[in-house]
Amino acid sequence: MYEALLWRCTSTKGRLTREIVEEVTTSFSVSARTVRRIWQHARQCFLRGAEIDVSNHRSHCGRKRVQIDLNMLRHIPVSKRRTLDDLSRHLKVSKATLSKLKKEGLIRKHSNSLKPHLTQQNMKERL
Repeated sequence: MYEALLWRCTSTKGRLTREIVEEVTTSFSVSARTVRRIWQHARQCFLRGAEIDVSNHRSHCGRKRVQIDLNMLRHIPVSKRRTLDDLSRHLKVSKATLSKLKKEGLIRKHSNSLKPHLTQQNMKERL
């Protein structure tokens, strides 16, 4: 986006006009405020003599992840970890945290080889 701004601003002696902002907002599908913020940041870097870097460094924001030792799951007997509710009580974490771990694939369902999950064919036969 900065390169597009720089290329368009060469004819206006480095000034960011309203027309240029409108062109860039439509081509990159961002707001005019975002375009102006990137241009201001690039100008400040240029005036300081620093390398122009307009990348977004917001990767370290937000709530920190809850650390869970997944090896503790093996020490809980299978009879005590049948549901997420039971498991959350033994690990002392919320059910929502366990649901997120399940969604990410870090924990999964357990199936007995003697009574595996029903297949589509078995379900049809039961009906």
